[in-house]
Amino acid sequence: MGEEVTSLVTTLGWMFLVGGAGLTIVAIRHFGHRRTFIRGSSVATGVVVALRAERDGTDVQPLGYPQVRFQAATCATSSLIPR
Repeated sequence: MGEEVTSLVTTLGWMFLVGGAGLTIVAIRHFGHRRTFIRGSSVATGVVVALRAERDGTDVQPLGYPQVRFQAATCATSSLIPR
């Protein structure tokens, strides 16, 4: 009985170790991708013109996101959210 418990604990320990290592690798990759995205992005002055709410069939509360208009370098008015 004691040997079976030790084997189970060892197996679970290895499973958690491998799972944790995998999650760490994925987190590091996501961090790198986000960092690259932010470094390549540009800054523009903008004004929030609307706060839109959207419901998903599974969500209890609506998701809110701003609709932003900004002046780009070409002096053309743009919107981050397509109409």
